[in-house]
Amino acid sequence: MKRILGLGQRCGLPRRRVSQLSTESKSSTAEPEIVIPQRIPRGPTDILRALASTIHKDHTAPHYKFIDDPYLIPVSNPEKRSYALAMESGRKAARYMLTNFPECFKNDPAEPKVELFNPPRAAFQPGAQNSEEDLVRCIDEINVAESLVVYENLKTHGIKISQENLLKLLQMVSFFNETPPDEMLSIESKHLKRKERQPRRNQWKVGGVAEKIFEEIENKDGEAYSALIRGMLKHGNVDRGYKLFEEMLTKNLVPTRHVFNHLIRWVPLLKESHQSRLAFLMELLNRMEECGVRPDLITFNSALSACSRLGHTDRSKIVPELLAEMRFLGIEPSLATYGHILETQCTPKTGPSDALHRVLAEVTQRQWEVRDPDDLFFLVVAMEKVVAYSPDRDLAYQLLDMAELNPHLLFNAYNESLFFQQLFKLLCVTEDFDQLMLVYNRLVPNTYSPEASVVQEILTCMQMQAAHRYLPQLWSDIVLLYHVEREPILKQVLALAASVEVGETEESQKLQQQCAVLAQDMQTRVEAINEERSRVFRMPILLDAEMLSNMLLTYLRADQMAWVSKTLEHLIKNQHLVPGVPSATVLMKLAEKACEKEDKAMALACARYCDEIGHETVVDFIKEKAAENKNFGPDFLTRLERKEAAEDREIE
Repeated sequence: MKRILGLGQRCGLPRRRVSQLSTESKSSTAEPEIVIPQRIPRGPTDILRALASTIHKDHTAPHYKFIDDPYLIPVSNPEKRSYALAMESGRKAARYMLTNFPECFKNDPAEPKVELFNPPRAAFQPGAQNSEEDLVRCIDEINVAESLVVYENLKTHGIKISQENLLKLLQMVSFFNETPPDEMLSIESKHLKRKERQPRRNQWKVGGVAEKIFEEIENKDGEAYSALIRGMLKHGNVDRGYKLFEEMLTKNLVPTRHVFNHLIRWVPLLKESHQSRLAFLMELLNRMEECGVRPDLITFNSALSACSRLGHTDRSKIVPELLAEMRFLGIEPSLATYGHILETQCTPKTGPSDALHRVLAEVTQRQWEVRDPDDLFFLVVAMEKVVAYSPDRDLAYQLLDMAELNPHLLFNAYNESLFFQQLFKLLCVTEDFDQLMLVYNRLVPNTYSPEASVVQEILTCMQMQAAHRYLPQLWSDIVLLYHVEREPILKQVLALAASVEVGETEESQKLQQQCAVLAQDMQTRVEAINEERSRVFRMPILLDAEMLSNMLLTYLRADQMAWVSKTLEHLIKNQHLVPGVPSATVLMKLAEKACEKEDKAMALACARYCDEIGHETVVDFIKEKAAENKNFGPDFLTRLERKEAAEDREIE
């Protein structure tokens, strides 16, 4: 303290007592009290979710899984599939190296440790000495294959397995039907794999390990029966599962809620008539109440799904009762609930229903979590109902906004394709073409790659609304999407190119030239494809007479005489390969243009060809023009009269 006071004096500062300093500090204004807010529970990804909410989808960018070198970004569906499977192949190769050469991957600096990233432990071999702890470990890892190996090893060596672990093994083996789960599939495989709501055939392994384990359980309680029944119903063995269900009821055992849910789902298969289905459904629901089993969301969704296979009168009675019971129990509907409501209310017999508008008003403009596997089918079901019973573009746009807000609902390529197919087919008949192209440019090709049927619908809409200005852009996309080999699409494109109105404006002339370039590109590509196909003995792409006529007309309007000559030569040399006969109107215009240009070779070739296919009016027209034009000369008319091909040589 003395040092501090001395320093103050040396610096020329007035000397003050410490007591004065402390008094002044006490008399100063008191600072506001710090209030610590209540702690808000946070998850490990809440910060990432908050950051993600600040950005929106970039429609000009490809899907994140396709982001790579710009020249390697896939556009068409085959390219996307090949790219995704190639990435999966690389991951499988890495997994192969990790499994077969674990000594090369001893360094593990990751914190925290991730068990799945480490080399797998040595697999259990048949006949080895194992313990029950090994079995428990395999069950905890959901390793079905090794669980069965350890189970057989324990039986071989006479080691008794506890009833509790036998029940756990039965539950796992029954659920997966002795087949390893596909959890290790990559995102790409899951996206490309088509998922079905229910198995189409009986896939249960009769007399398999699951049934043997069930027989080994000494005290078969409701859990054991329920595990086996659930597996049978899940994998399509409905009759056998229902018999076991009746057996456990006779023994006064209580089934689990999962068993009731599966049985309710299979009501349409167990009973044939509408009345028997309704009676059986009510019997199962009453049985749940008697057993004291509380229904959940899956129970009501399964019941609504079964109601879609009932008659209209029965549906109209039971569906409101089920929904009222859901509200009474405080169960919030999921997307599957609304989807089943649409399936029961919008049918060919009932026709349009206001239920569609009310449901979409309820579910759109909000984010949804998947609580039922059938939630993933809602968007497709809703779009199909809109297209079939209420073709309203506003409803379609609501579903599109919902899909962009909840991209996880279009969980695989098949559902994604169905949704956008229905969307574009609806917009093609209800929307202005300019607005349609705004949606098209936003979604294609990064979000959706149109199939051939969708491209044909768009071309038809373009023809109806005379929106030919978009034809060059659409042809570019057709090339990118590998639809050049689709003959119906080529036919529509050429018909559109030939139907472009002839005008004196700069835009009209520019469009004519663009259409001619389009036709040239098509002709060049078709020739290259046919040449490649001939090497592997495949059928060539056949351009029929109508398509070649439209091609000629497009060239003539753009004054591309070299390509006119090339196309005419193709017609003459490949008459046996060209189905049909070119239009006389187009050949007449070709003759007019040839006479106008005083192209005697083209006029002679056109006259000879028209004479062969029976267009005499064109031949007479060429003769008349040749007689009027002195530049043709008498030699032209003489050669025109000759039929021998040997006399057809170039006129000087």
